[in-house]
Amino acid sequence: PQPLAGLAPPSQLRDSSWPQLAFDPAAALEEDREERTSCTVDAYAALAGSESDAVALWNAGNADLSIKENATSNSHLVEQMEALPSPSATLPLEAIHFVDSAQGLSHVLTFFQQAAPAYIGIDLEWSDPQPVSIIQIATPSRAFVLDCVNRTPLYMSVLHYLMDYLLKREATTKLFFGFPHDLVRLNMLFGPLGRTFGSQDYIASVLDLYTQRVRRVQVRKPRDEDTPLGREILMGEALKAEDLEEIARVGEEPLPPYPMEEYSEQAFTVGGHQSLSRLVDTYLGETLNKQYRVSNWNFRPLSTLQVLYAATDAHVLLRLEAAMRKEKVLPQRTWGVSYRDSQQPSWWRPVDPPDCEEK
Repeated sequence: PQPLAGLAPPSQLRDSSWPQLAFDPAAALEEDREERTSCTVDAYAALAGSESDAVALWNAGNADLSIKENATSNSHLVEQMEALPSPSATLPLEAIHFVDSAQGLSHVLTFFQQAAPAYIGIDLEWSDPQPVSIIQIATPSRAFVLDCVNRTPLYMSVLHYLMDYLLKREATTKLFFGFPHDLVRLNMLFGPLGRTFGSQDYIASVLDLYTQRVRRVQVRKPRDEDTPLGREILMGEALKAEDLEEIARVGEEPLPPYPMEEYSEQAFTVGGHQSLSRLVDTYLGETLNKQYRVSNWNFRPLSTLQVLYAATDAHVLLRLEAAMRKEKVLPQRTWGVSYRDSQQPSWWRPVDPPDCEEK
């Protein structure tokens, strides 16, 4: 990993550490559910190129920062907790929480147990020799950056319980980008403690945005019985089935002067194995800042830009999924495995297209 200071010229925002702010799950739930109007700084705008100090990011009167008025009603926030965010959603800086203690992890677990969202984005960052340096979990309105360098037994036990709870919850769809590789890293992280996501554990409702998707569209095409090529197809099917009546009907019925058209649904394979930056540019029209991907994620404390990069990298998965579904680019399948000794293991679960559009 390259030293963080060697990636760019000196910057107060990059070289200053992230403020340690306590996370209260009850206050967070009350803030998300109540109507509120506040001036907040968007994490995407701050990551794009602010040169201010980390503490000054919370100063609403700073003219150098990108300030946005964030007025959110109760009904809109409840809707966000139940579905995907808007493709143009923002991530306020006060909604980014860095957690490096067992008590903080228990508060995050309480937050998800009391109001588990329908969709969350999960991403990992690591620098050798650590298998995982941080785990990012993003909801439509918040982002949590979980420290994995703190390897105390109590902390790792609570961290595994949190990840196990989220990965097993079928009602919460987990969005990954390159899920198999992230799963290997998670097993490397918890393997020395004898707590991996193999054996008797199972995984449910995981969507990998790196895989191919399908776009279903309605097209108008001539009926098979009204075109010569269609007649040949129908005749071949009738001969294969040895249906003499159908053979006689297809052969004797004259072709109409103009074929009649009918609507049919066709599915086209879209994307697959594209970089996250390219998908964000295609569906969100934005340039994803990947400059700090190769920074040293094992050094503590993390800089402000590292935390902003990590939080937005997980939150953008939710925005990307919302934009792709808006364009009718739907996932083919969700990843899910049941217990290894179950009678009907389901490694892949098909996604019902109507349900996808409703969500």
